[in-house]
Amino acid sequence: MIGQADHPNRALRRWTVLLAVVTVLGTCAAPAAGADAPDPEPSGAKPKLVTNLWVEAELREVLQDIAAQTGTTIIADHTVQGIVSMAAKDLSLEQCLERLCASGDYQFVRVDDYYIFGVAQPGTPLFQRLAQLYRVKLQHISAKQVKTLMPADLAKCVTYDEVTGVIAVTGPEATRQRVLDAIHLIDVPQGQVAVEAIVFELSEAGTQQLGLDWQYQNGGFSCSAPSSRTRRARSLPTRESSP
Repeated sequence: MIGQADHPNRALRRWTVLLAVVTVLGTCAAPAAGADAPDPEPSGAKPKLVTNLWVEAELREVLQDIAAQTGTTIIADHTVQGIVSMAAKDLSLEQCLERLCASGDYQFVRVDDYYIFGVAQPGTPLFQRLAQLYRVKLQHISAKQVKTLMPADLAKCVTYDEVTGVIAVTGPEATRQRVLDAIHLIDVPQGQVAVEAIVFELSEAGTQQLGLDWQYQNGGFSCSAPSSRTRRARSLPTRESSP
């Protein structure tokens, strides 16, 4: 009887030990699985900075290096060419592009998640993407005067409407700002002269007292000092004839 009762108890103890082993193994395996998973990237990650040194390098290759280091797409057309030397240390993408613009007549603009880099002159492929339209209403001078005074390098970005006095400026931000600065220097009020006049009526006797001789000749008035004969005749007393 005792032997038969111990058999179920031993089986129960074996199942209890087996469950305990499985629980321990599962607990130990959980951290290992979590250790293999990559850490999530922080949501507020800082933009990638550029650190590099280029000596007598092709401009297009420099743009490619900057795009690769920052993970950004930079589009440049065939007009972008030349040799540049530049040192960058912890510079942002736009700081690098601004320094490259100094090597020539280049501009850049951000469109969605990529950048366009090119020559900002009318007729180039990227001009329409880089350029923006701005209208200016003249206040004090005519469009013809502005057209005459506008510098030659800026005049090609400006169109004039002499009827309405409106000027349209088409170009990148830097070019448009230069044109607006030139217009502000040109479109200023003209100098005026204030004339104060007094109108009075003077009789012939009054002109004699002033010593002036007013005459009307050839459709106009003239004023002169009376001659010596006239002054002498005016100074002589008149004699009355005796009856």
